[in-house]
Amino acid sequence: MKNLVVLDNLKVKINKNKLINKLCIRTENAQEFIEILNQAKDIAEPKALFAQGDIKSKAEDYVVVEDIKFCSRILAVNLKDVYKISPILLQQA
Repeated sequence: MKNLVVLDNLKVKINKNKLINKLCIRTENAQEFIEILNQAKDIAEPKALFAQGDIKSKAEDYVVVEDIKFCSRILAVNLKDVYKISPILLQQA
């Protein structure tokens, strides 16, 4: 892949109230949950990696990006009229 870029100074922003509601955390457990969430946020080291790649060949059920063959009919259909892609890989510790 060309132009490989690593982003490793990403800040984590979490809407605590929205997360508490989404996870159905009980009111009596909310403070403990927030404390655990803050601890996790302090040690989390999210990273992202992305690069630009040329699509070298395509068929009905695969796409070759640079020298990597991705066997996927859905990917081949979605990239039908595309000749360059910028895949992104996210990692969270």
